[in-house]
Amino acid sequence: YFTLGFKPITLNFSFSYTLQSITSTGLISWYNLAKKKKPDPQGTIKVKFFFTSKLEKATAKHEYEQMLRCILEYELRSSSVARYWWAGKLTSEGEAILQQYTKCANLTAIEQTLIAWFVYTQVHLTYPLSITLLESVLDKLCGAYEVALTTDDERERFWEGARRILPSCLSIVVKMRKRLAGDKDIVKTVTAVLQLLAKADQLAMRRGANLFSDATVRALKQMAVDCTKHSTMKEATVLAVQLGARTWFETSLASAIEGSQSNEEKLRSLIKFVQLLQADLLRAKTYYDGVFKRLVTIAIAFILCQSFNHTKRFLCYICSVMDIDYSREICIQHEARIVSHLRPIVQTICNGFKKITLRMEQLERRAEMESLDMSSTLFELYLILKLFLQQTDTVVQCAHNPYIVEFHQWFRGGIVYYLDVFAIKTISRVVTVLEEDDLRPATGAVPGPKCSSSTGEILEIISQIKIFWDQLAWPDKDEMKKFLKRSIGDICSCCIFYADRLLSKVKTLHGSTVGSAGGLNATQLATLERSLTVLSNVSVLMQSLARLPAELGYSQPRVNGSVESDTPEKTRKTSLEQLMADEMLPIDGLASWRQKCARYIADHVTQTTRALILACGEVGPNGGSPNGTLTGGFFASKPQASPVEHVERLRHWIVQSAALLRESLTEVDLHAVEQDLWAVLETTMDEIIKKLLEKKDSISTFQRLRDCYTQLSQHYFRTISETIACSTIGERLETFSCTTSELIHRYYLERVRQQDQLEEPENGQLTVRCWFQPDGLQIKVLRAEQLRLPKDYKHSCDSYVKLNVLPPDQFGAPLPELKTKTKSKNFSPIYNESFTLKINPVQHSLKDALLMLNVKVSELLGLSQKHIGECFLRLDAIPVVRDASEAHEIAPITIPLSLPFTIGRGQRSRTSYSVTALENRNHDKMAAQFLKKLKQKMGIAPYTMSTLSFALSLSVGGR
Repeated sequence: YFTLGFKPITLNFSFSYTLQSITSTGLISWYNLAKKKKPDPQGTIKVKFFFTSKLEKATAKHEYEQMLRCILEYELRSSSVARYWWAGKLTSEGEAILQQYTKCANLTAIEQTLIAWFVYTQVHLTYPLSITLLESVLDKLCGAYEVALTTDDERERFWEGARRILPSCLSIVVKMRKRLAGDKDIVKTVTAVLQLLAKADQLAMRRGANLFSDATVRALKQMAVDCTKHSTMKEATVLAVQLGARTWFETSLASAIEGSQSNEEKLRSLIKFVQLLQADLLRAKTYYDGVFKRLVTIAIAFILCQSFNHTKRFLCYICSVMDIDYSREICIQHEARIVSHLRPIVQTICNGFKKITLRMEQLERRAEMESLDMSSTLFELYLILKLFLQQTDTVVQCAHNPYIVEFHQWFRGGIVYYLDVFAIKTISRVVTVLEEDDLRPATGAVPGPKCSSSTGEILEIISQIKIFWDQLAWPDKDEMKKFLKRSIGDICSCCIFYADRLLSKVKTLHGSTVGSAGGLNATQLATLERSLTVLSNVSVLMQSLARLPAELGYSQPRVNGSVESDTPEKTRKTSLEQLMADEMLPIDGLASWRQKCARYIADHVTQTTRALILACGEVGPNGGSPNGTLTGGFFASKPQASPVEHVERLRHWIVQSAALLRESLTEVDLHAVEQDLWAVLETTMDEIIKKLLEKKDSISTFQRLRDCYTQLSQHYFRTISETIACSTIGERLETFSCTTSELIHRYYLERVRQQDQLEEPENGQLTVRCWFQPDGLQIKVLRAEQLRLPKDYKHSCDSYVKLNVLPPDQFGAPLPELKTKTKSKNFSPIYNESFTLKINPVQHSLKDALLMLNVKVSELLGLSQKHIGECFLRLDAIPVVRDASEAHEIAPITIPLSLPFTIGRGQRSRTSYSVTALENRNHDKMAAQFLKKLKQKMGIAPYTMSTLSFALSLSVGGR
């Protein structure tokens, strides 16, 4: 029946179908429309045929619910779907049956959703369905609550379903920790659970419903979730999180320590367990913190779909109810369980440690020393707990469990035990490394170019103790100070033990060629090298120990109850001095061992040098020849060597040992060694010189000693140069090594120095003018003044001046004897005589060449003579003129006269070693003649002419 415009039109069509051909989904077909009396079709029409019933709505809903439950239970049993996995997808047959019924019963989509909620929440108790499915169904119902739930019975059943699945949802929160970290399915499931709980809680708040009924509370308490009827959804969720953390902790701890018998095994298990806690906390922050906090954003999206009037209230409620800090709750539970479960274990182990006393015989039982490992395991547990506390610090914002903050107190006994074990194992390690140490400078990581391998091991031990205290970071400052005192004291004691064993090993290897390269003085140099290495080892350890207190943070200002004075007189003590003042450190013992080592080096160098010098002087300790044996205490008996070999051996020793000492010793140590060496050397040289003089030994022996002394002076004694300059050893050796002519000239040079030191003339003065011109040396003797005659001379002053050049053998052919005429009876005679000596420029430039002017008086017709005095001029001090016309420009020179007996008198005078050496050469004719003339000058022996000269004078007189 159609109406076109205002006029109805009737069109007809016909069809023929069997009922069996109409399927459950219906039948759709097109048909032509016809009109009476018109043969052509009047149009087409689309018709759908399907079966329906005229049932009541309540009956239809009930039948659909029963049908849905039967089909769902059948498919769950037949398909074996995993728990929490079915997400609402039925088979095609089941879907067709349900769809046909909904069409017949004329059920709306929201009515089907409500019936699905009833069925799903009931089936979920026996066969858990997907939480995502339940959350999606609840989401649809929340959006159409007023439309879907029209009766009180439906509303009651709806809330019963919500209460029914609440324990299951919280159970998922409890058991979620059993799943692997990063499992996407569990993260998705937990997200759906939290969304479902938040929506149900919000809807209940809006509709005035209570989700926590008596039955629900009983079910939750059976799960150990201690809720009440007045609990909120957030409180219930937090309780579920806490229960899950507790359950996981206790299960994991029981599994970790299962089978652990010894304390060591328990500690190892606890270390692994705490590491597992750290990983668990990291998993919570990485995967679940966002899940529990992302709910706020989801809630906002959900709110926008609601009416404007409820938006603000809903947003605030969701944020306040479900914003759970998951990591914080986990940290709080872990800390509480650590205190209740781990603290008793740690305290029992630490309190069970006993004081360890080291006995020296234990050092040989290495296996027993190495078995003491539990202290390091305990320290590892302490560090891992410290790291765990630092990790939780960022989560709980320093609101830690009050007992876990003081967790270091659980380890107090263990730290004391650790220090005992560390000291014992350090001593044991020292013994081991000393056995392997050959006391040769090691290369590589050992600090210092002259340290042996064992020192590197000791420094590594010190480095380990630094790392230990740095990582320990004991919070109690007073206890930390006590621990540091103990630790530093143990290190110092170990270093003293090490230094003692080092020096003992050096003494044991004394005389051994182990480590030597062979060659001259191989044994002595090897001993010196080992000694220097030991000294370097001890020095490096002392430097490291001096820095140790400050590096460990022990140094602090000392407070004496008053304001510290800033005056320079009261300087603040260093940390090491402070510890020594507290009578804590035995560092002075290590310093004394260093001094012993330095003394050993000084003794070795001194005795070896002395023995070699004695061999060079061919004088034994008791005088005379050593008969081929060096008796210094540092040499074994050897065949007799030649003097040249002795000198070469000493030279080699001096060069090598001095280089080693300068390279290895500090300025202070080198000064001490050189002082000891000089004291022994001075005594030894003086002894040798006296013995050689008694033996009247040859010049060659003195020359060898002089060369030895020169070598020593060149390589040693740089720190005591002033002391060496004041010594007479060098001058004596140089003097005794000269030939007779050299000694005589050295004597005259001494006379020149004595003349230069005279402040007033003693025997008068002589005035002369001297110059060099091309034809030679011009000498003009002008006058003498205030001549003083010898006391035993009773005659008049008849004086003359005699001229000589020295040394005479350096001027070629004998020069003519020059002397002035005799001036009688005059104490201030005027000679005014000129002389010329043919001296060429080469002779003029001779070093230390002298012009000697001797003033004498004669008596008995010249048969007897007395010396009034003598004076000297250095040839190189006499001016040079180009020709005789310039001679008048030369000024006269007045020279004081003196006699040899003035040597040895006065403050500036010294004993003449030249005269002593000449007296020792009584077998030398030249020396004997010189000494005779010298005695005549000094008035000791009378001057007489030779017998031949006296006979000639008598014969002339007779004639």
